[in-house]
Amino acid sequence: MGLKSTDQSYIFNMLNKNNAINNTVKELLRAEDVKRSSIEEQLMIINKRYNEPLKREVLRAYDEGKIRIKYSKEIKLPTAMPFILIKASGGVVAVISLSTYSYKLEKSGDMSIDPKKLYTLIESAYIALKYTTNNLRYASASNLLTHGSIMYANMVYSAINKKFNIGMDKKKSELVMYFAAKFFMINVLAKNIDAMEIINNTAKKNCKTLSPMVISEADEEFELNAYKDIAVFMEELARVCDIHGLNVRNFLSTYMQMYGEGTLLGLELFPYFMMNICSAEHGAFMNNQYMFENIIEKDGPKLYGVFVG
Repeated sequence: MGLKSTDQSYIFNMLNKNNAINNTVKELLRAEDVKRSSIEEQLMIINKRYNEPLKREVLRAYDEGKIRIKYSKEIKLPTAMPFILIKASGGVVAVISLSTYSYKLEKSGDMSIDPKKLYTLIESAYIALKYTTNNLRYASASNLLTHGSIMYANMVYSAINKKFNIGMDKKKSELVMYFAAKFFMINVLAKNIDAMEIINNTAKKNCKTLSPMVISEADEEFELNAYKDIAVFMEELARVCDIHGLNVRNFLSTYMQMYGEGTLLGLELFPYFMMNICSAEHGAFMNNQYMFENIIEKDGPKLYGVFVG
């Protein structure tokens, strides 16, 4: 198992055309940090009113400088990528851009941002740090594999079903969920294919009616190389599951309409997938909250719990 880098993502490279994101990141890192006094009111509300299990760890990481917050009216990262991880002298550091979700009040210089959004951003960046620096531990956690893949598969299936109305075909529907769950583990989590038995058995939890023989036959037909990125995966999914017209362009368009622009990178990069789960869990409305509430109802808290303690 290896840690997947951002530039291995098809969607990131699509958004980073002509080095757009890379150049923005360079400018963002040169911007001044947001002063604690500028978000003091929000931090006070978080301290007093929030009872999230990770709250103390999250705020301690911020106090210790492991999470830095930047703001520039002119510099904005994509909605789907409000934080990044960088190497610093003391190790890996998370850098959050508030530009998409807040603005600076002219008179006071304070940041105007919903405390739920601020907490979600800081917590998501903190979880990204934990996941990145302890990747072998977290990416092998059974609850992450099981509940993460179930939610991911449901989201992918729902977008395809909305566009191509495959819901009445049980075989087609369950195979889409099966292969989507495998994509989550092989691509998003970069789980080693030597653990294919674990991957397959976990993915089969999405199949309620299909026989092992039907799944095995479809698996044999599905090219392993198709898990390398979301574009190739959609082409192979269309072929093996006989979904005429499915391609990465119409899938991403439908997915974005359903769940929000801020969910795109989560299709290939786990820290941003987790950011959207955190947003939905905390009611931060950084994505289509109502669509996510059905997705996370049973599995969200169990995935979130992987990072507690």
